[in-house]
Amino acid sequence: MDANCSKEFPKTDVLYQLLSADVAVVLLTAFNVAFTCATIGLFAEEVWFLVKYCHSFKRTKSILLLALYPIVSSTSTLALLVPTSTLIGEFVSSIYLSFCVYIFVNLVIDYLGGLNKVVCNYKDRIISFRTGPCCCCCVCLGSVPLTRRTMMVIKGLVLQVAILRPIFLFILAVLWSDGKYSLLQQTDFTNPASYVNLVNGVSTLLSVYGMMVTFRATRIKLQSYRLTLKFVTLQGSVIIMNLQSFITGFLGREGIPECSNTIGSPVRASRVHHFLLVFEMFLFGLLARFAYRTTEISIEDKGVAVDQTNVKSKDGDTNGNKNGLSDTSLGPNDELTSSLQEVDLPLV
Repeated sequence: MDANCSKEFPKTDVLYQLLSADVAVVLLTAFNVAFTCATIGLFAEEVWFLVKYCHSFKRTKSILLLALYPIVSSTSTLALLVPTSTLIGEFVSSIYLSFCVYIFVNLVIDYLGGLNKVVCNYKDRIISFRTGPCCCCCVCLGSVPLTRRTMMVIKGLVLQVAILRPIFLFILAVLWSDGKYSLLQQTDFTNPASYVNLVNGVSTLLSVYGMMVTFRATRIKLQSYRLTLKFVTLQGSVIIMNLQSFITGFLGREGIPECSNTIGSPVRASRVHHFLLVFEMFLFGLLARFAYRTTEISIEDKGVAVDQTNVKSKDGDTNGNKNGLSDTSLGPNDELTSSLQEVDLPLV
């Protein structure tokens, strides 16, 4: 590496002076800011839609999950405009991502009617713990009945990351303030702080594992809620934010991309990661907009609809079934807890 290249994130006055002559970087930064504004605009429109058409208690959880994409996009843009804020921005986005995993599992339970109804209505179902990313090949784990204890174990796997990750990141922030840690050392195991990152990664894998178990057990039952799309957008964000950061960090230490304008390879690799992250969050935001763009009929409204159907069925029986129509009323064992009416609106 060139001796004039620095591994430290430059301050804004230095960065803008170095990049002012690079038209391509300036244009790319402008495009990133525009995509960030578009992502925030998408989120604002989604909040308006949910507030207007969705009046159930699940609305708040949906809004919190949708907020992930503008938050990550904004912190990435901030890291590009103010490089010294990179570590703070990544801490904020990582902590919020861990909370989103926990919110997603709780939202799935809400779709099924709440924890008590899940235990009562699905006590004969079984859940397989032999799934990725941790235990897909673990023969000691099999299928277990769905009980309250099983659900608490799954929620515990997901909840631990919402508790432990902020603690780990706080420790890293303290070490960073004392000059003992930087983003460039997150996979350098000669630095003791890297082992905190390792434990943090294990905690994240366990939470994703709990989310995967929940999704695999409910994806067929909740097809009308577009659960697969909601899961793909969240899991894709987890993979992109962690795997892409690891890959670009590794390439940066190997001198890819090359040093330019005294900005070292690790710093340039970090900027590439954030450039890509803005575009990726915009795409995930579009997909999430489609996944959450549904209106829900409340359980009370559905109960009225069922009663009206039963009345019509009884009237048909009174007429002697002379038209040859059979009784199509909903049976008492119908397992649906709510229904969805899709709203066909343009994606953009």
